[in-house]
Amino acid sequence: MIYASALTQALAHNVSEINGSAVFQYIKSRPYESILGFSVMIDDQGDAEGNYTVMALVEVDDALHSQKMRPVARFNYQGSNGLPSLRLERPINWISGSPPRSEPPCGFTGRKMRYQTGMEDDIDLRCMLCCQSCWRNVYISSLSDMNKS
Repeated sequence: MIYASALTQALAHNVSEINGSAVFQYIKSRPYESILGFSVMIDDQGDAEGNYTVMALVEVDDALHSQKMRPVARFNYQGSNGLPSLRLERPINWISGSPPRSEPPCGFTGRKMRYQTGMEDDIDLRCMLCCQSCWRNVYISSLSDMNKS
């Protein structure tokens, strides 16, 4: 429906239907209603910028459940500034008491990784070998127990 509406407008302005970039000018920065009834905006790159709801487990007074998934915040696009605005509806109960890090300690590419040297490496290697040996012994004994029965 979005394309059909944009094409109708383009043809009304004598734009050729084979000129995709010209037809796209009638699509971008235009709100439309999604199949679920949400207002969605198509940005200048053709990406759909929707309004998103953040759901979380919250305490409820219910005879069957103590917690339910409920909306706690919403992201809404206000226009073409690129970033949605966040509107909190209730406090978010973070697992660690605060939001998760936006970047892992080692960085996304591993560039911030601290490498261990010397004795720490040796201890790590010994722990890994010990765990592997224990796992192998348990696995082999479980196989032999299965073969006996």
